[in-house]
Amino acid sequence: MGGAGHSYAILKETNAVLVGIDCDDQALQFAESRLAEFGSRKILIKANFADLSKVLEKLNIEKVDGVLLDLGVSSPSIEYSPKRF
Repeated sequence: MGGAGHSYAILKETNAVLVGIDCDDQALQFAESRLAEFGSRKILIKANFADLSKVLEKLNIEKVDGVLLDLGVSSPSIEYSPKRF
């Protein structure tokens, strides 16, 4: 989810339901705040992107229209979680 910029743009420009996955609690909290205006059109899950199929299965989602993987490391992740690296 990172800073939720891509997610915000997707939700603003479409009628999609977005499933956002991140393993960083702070990123998810920030995304929840930034995307609050979209209400139930956003589902934020703490998980690893490698678990996408499991997450979708738990949510009973059989088909998606697209997947965006932002695989970079964010500055806040490094700054606030130095033990990870």
